[in-house]
Amino acid sequence: MTRIFLTLTTMCLVGVTALSGCTPGGAKEPTIDPVSGFPIFQSEIPITAEIFAPGVINSTWPEFGISFTAGGDTLYFDRTIKDRTKATVLRSVAIDGVWQEPEVAPFSGPTFDVDPFVTSDGGIFYSSLQFDVERDSLASFDFWFWSGTGDPVRLPRPLNSDANESFMTGTLDGALYFGSNRNGPAEIFVSDFKEGQRYTPVVVPIEGVTNPGNPLISPDGNTLVFASEMNDGQTQLSFICRSEGVWSSPTLFPEPINSADMEYAPGMDREGYLYFASERQGMVLEAFEGDRRPSDIYQSNLKISSLCPSK
Repeated sequence: MTRIFLTLTTMCLVGVTALSGCTPGGAKEPTIDPVSGFPIFQSEIPITAEIFAPGVINSTWPEFGISFTAGGDTLYFDRTIKDRTKATVLRSVAIDGVWQEPEVAPFSGPTFDVDPFVTSDGGIFYSSLQFDVERDSLASFDFWFWSGTGDPVRLPRPLNSDANESFMTGTLDGALYFGSNRNGPAEIFVSDFKEGQRYTPVVVPIEGVTNPGNPLISPDGNTLVFASEMNDGQTQLSFICRSEGVWSSPTLFPEPINSADMEYAPGMDREGYLYFASERQGMVLEAFEGDRRPSDIYQSNLKISSLCPSK
C-alpha cells in the first residue's frame, strides 16, 4: 500500500547567514505570501504531512472533517460518494493502535451529515441537511447534537438560523465557534458560555480574508485555525492568535500544510497535532480534466499549541 510522505524544512541554521530568509544568529525574517500579503508561518522543526491511515480511513472517495474522542481511541470523519451528493459520518476505533474498518456513526446515515466535532465529554456536534418539518421545506444546514445515546437533537436558535451553519468546534470553557452565512457572506461566529448562560453568536473579526470558514479553535481558545478562499478560488489554511481578548492578523501555513490544491477542514488529535483535508494528489493519482480530485485526510507533526506565542 502506497504511503505518501511529504517533508519541508523551514528552519534556519544557526550561524549560517548566506541562506535566504536567515539573519545572523539564526533569526528568521518573515516571509510574506505575495498573493494575500499575509506572513507565512516559520516552524522551528521540519514540518511533515502524510495521508492518515490509507486504505482504512482514507479511500479513493472523498474524506474530510476528522475529530477524535478525548481518549484518542475513537474517531469520526466524513466520507462522501464520488459525486459528493451524499455525505455520511463514519466512526472508527483503534485496537492495539491500529485503526479498524469504519462503520456508519449511530446518528448518521439517511441524511446529508458533515463536520463532526467530539466534545471533551464524548458528545458530538455535527451539521446536517434535513427536511425541516416546522418550515415544511428542505432545510439549510443546521447544527445537531448527539449525546452518545438516544436520538440526536437540533440545536436551538440562535446557534441555528434560516441560513447555513457548519463546522462547529469548542473550547474547554464552553465557547462554540462555527461557520455561517446568516449575514450574507460566509463568516466565523463565536457563542460564549459564561455563568451557565449561552450568549448570542458574534462575528470573529478576521481582516483581509474572503469567506472564512471551517474554524478549529484550540481548547484554551487562543488559537483559531480556519480555511479561506484565495484569489484562484482554492481554499488554504491560516490561523490567528488571541492575546488579551484581541485577535491578530492571519498567518498562512507553509507547505506541506498548504499546497497548490485545496486545503480545508482542520482537526486535531488528543495530543494537539494538526490534521486537515487536501485535494492534492493522494489516494487518487489521476483526475479527469475539470473534475475535483477526492480529498484525503492528512496528519502533520505540527502542534496547534506551537502556533501562537505562549503567555
